[in-house]
Amino acid sequence: MSNSKAILLSLFLVFLSACSEPEPRVDFSELVKRDGIFYQKFATKPFNGEVVGWIQGRVVNGRWSGSVLQFTKDGNLSIK
Repeated sequence: MSNSKAILLSLFLVFLSACSEPEPRVDFSELVKRDGIFYQKFATKPFNGEVVGWIQGRVVNGRWSGSVLQFTKDGNLSIK
């Protein structure tokens, strides 16, 4: 009986991890900055997720977290 409980628990945990939402990924042009905090356009909560485009990085609670990369129009790295 304990073997079947372990299998059920494992299946439940796999199901939970499969249902979690992936981190949002938005282009930098879709963000606006209000009072120093980044939001998606028309949103009221600070943005959390990955930013792509000519500026790339990760935003947590509306602020940059970790490395931020900025690229020129021809795709070369400009600022890190």
